[in-house]
Amino acid sequence: MMRHSIPNLRSAISALPTPPTALVVDIFGTKTFPLGDELGLLKYAFDTTTAWFLATAVYRLENPARGTLLSLEIICEVSLFFSISAAGVAQNRRNQHCLRRAYDRQQ
Repeated sequence: MMRHSIPNLRSAISALPTPPTALVVDIFGTKTFPLGDELGLLKYAFDTTTAWFLATAVYRLENPARGTLLSLEIICEVSLFFSISAAGVAQNRRNQHCLRRAYDRQQ
């Protein structure tokens, strides 16, 4: 959907009497970054989720992993904060029995 709106966005920005200096989009609007380059705009993406989610969503796109999730020592690092270990992601869940019961009730 965002890709289809780029021509309209281009014409709307070009028609402004005072040209903008920056393009600020949410995480789903990054498809407009080439338009920002074309128009000479600074480009910013904001994300209203946690740093943890953003780090896992973006980091792996740039550094694809080989193997399975559990074979990784660290999924990602959020600079200055903490590392997300793969060991606790899919194992050692204390509420696993609750999840199974809830799933069984839905069936």
